[in-house]
Amino acid sequence: MDIVMKTTGIVAVTVVIYLLLSKQCKEYAVVLSLAVGAGILVVAVNTLRPVMVFLRELQQVGNLNGKYASILLKATGIGMISQMAALTCQDAGNSALGKILGIVSVSVILVLSLPLFYGLLEIIQGILTEI
Repeated sequence: MDIVMKTTGIVAVTVVIYLLLSKQCKEYAVVLSLAVGAGILVVAVNTLRPVMVFLRELQQVGNLNGKYASILLKATGIGMISQMAALTCQDAGNSALGKILGIVSVSVILVLSLPLFYGLLEIIQGILTEI
């Protein structure tokens, strides 16, 4: 909860500075927004450490393949980074480019997730052959 309050405070101050800068120099305002966004993204990734620990424990207990947890973490990272980049594009006045970036990131995540889908297909085929 403390992280959320601090992050909210940083974002509120950044928005005020952004509004003041955008009247005089839009480029500096976008750079400020991108820099603060990158810092907050680092904080968000650090808050996911307990999730990573849990995935490692789950992998060991369930004797699961490590590539599946890796895929989930990579997909999460791609989603977070592309969302931040898309929002930055919108701040810079190019929302179409931000939306295209979102489409590309979803495509990359789907391709990255193919091993998960193949694993699920194998499980379903195994269940169906037992019936």
